[in-house]
Amino acid sequence: MKKLLILHILMLISLHAYSQTDQFDTGESGFTIYGQISPYEYSTLVGLGAAYTESGQFTMGITLGLEESNDADLTSTAIKPFLAYRAVRQGENNAPLNVIIGASYQHNNFKDLDFTAGTIGLNLIVSHRITTKSSFVIIPFAGLNYSRTKLDVDLLWFSNRYSGVGFNIGSSFLINQFYLTPTVLFADGDSNFNLSFGILLPN
Repeated sequence: MKKLLILHILMLISLHAYSQTDQFDTGESGFTIYGQISPYEYSTLVGLGAAYTESGQFTMGITLGLEESNDADLTSTAIKPFLAYRAVRQGENNAPLNVIIGASYQHNNFKDLDFTAGTIGLNLIVSHRITTKSSFVIIPFAGLNYSRTKLDVDLLWFSNRYSGVGFNIGSSFLINQFYLTPTVLFADGDSNFNLSFGILLPN
């Protein structure tokens, strides 16, 4: 039973399909305020956050989250600072895609069980920006995610470290300064749906 509980916890703190793509175009700077909801098989996550993008290339931000188990009495709160850098810009040197690399650290607190966990995440994203004649923009993307989690407890019968790789696909839809981003994450033989939404505040 304890092993199943720890496996359940590791699912709660797995790397979420929360990726900053290139909502800001090349040369644009500004803030993003966003929300997130992720109804998983094992839990439901809601989150709020803010980020700042400089010249459409470098992004730094922070996300606050609350996650509740669907079938156990477990609640987790999380704080997740992250960085993202657009290493390749679509259109420069005839590049057809944007390439974004990112890193994050997520700290989870399980109040009911009186312990914490930390997760380091790395991701690589490719995207393509499609601008229509109107103010509507579509940005399909795909990403590869790596995460490594450490629980702050020693478990003789089970490792307190866990690492995994995930793949996500999705698309951002921008209308004026608002965006909606549905994403599907595939990891450990499971798939999860994530929906993020927000507003862009250009400088």
